[in-house]
Amino acid sequence: MPDTGADLAVIVAALRGAGCVFAEDEARLLTEAARDEAELGRLVRQRVAGTPLEHLLGWVEFDGLRIAVEPGVFVPRRRTELLVREAARCARPGEPVPPEPPSAAAIWEQTPLPRAVVHASPPGTAAWPGIVNLETRFWGMALPDAQADVVLDGYSIDVAAKPVAYAWSFGDGTTSVAPGPGSADAPSRVTYRRRGDRTVVLYVTWAGLAHITAPALGLDLGLEDLGTVTLPEPVVYREVEIRALLRSRTARG
Repeated sequence: MPDTGADLAVIVAALRGAGCVFAEDEARLLTEAARDEAELGRLVRQRVAGTPLEHLLGWVEFDGLRIAVEPGVFVPRRRTELLVREAARCARPGEPVPPEPPSAAAIWEQTPLPRAVVHASPPGTAAWPGIVNLETRFWGMALPDAQADVVLDGYSIDVAAKPVAYAWSFGDGTTSVAPGPGSADAPSRVTYRRRGDRTVVLYVTWAGLAHITAPALGLDLGLEDLGTVTLPEPVVYREVEIRALLRSRTARG
């Protein structure tokens, strides 16, 4: 195992930036698995690129066992441990059979998350549109972390979620990705070359963890990584030519 020292914080930051929810634990495991600094760097790069942690380590903990895995082998998840235990219990008559634990998609669907608010200058409304060939500025409202209690199919689920990335689609084919939604002092900037209404979308990507229990059956599945979900917040933005705007203002005057 290489002596990383202060470099461990750098590894944690890189993993967290890639969306790893358990960045500290993953950094420790990768450091323990690497034989030297070069191998550690390779493992971190592969994890940031999306390679499953278990394939990099060569093993996965499953129901108290350490099972060898390699690329191409399905990695069993924590929820599968419940199925194994209950399959054994179902061999005894009279024991209740719990439903399959809810999927991450089902949990996200039932989790209320704060919605983004899009701001623009000029506002891009019919009364105050943007001007062709002049800069428009967009920014969003920074969203707080979220906590929610969800009940699904007899399971009690405590969800903890946080926004990890923001992305813009400006309706003209241009996009922007950032760790934050921007602000009035640091907005995303775009210059439209044609008049018309455009759909501008602020996308917010959330990462989440869920503590899943089945109180009626005395089951505790522990923490489940929900992965990420991305929510869009679209607005219609109007852009006009300066001459048309001046004519309309003159006519009203």
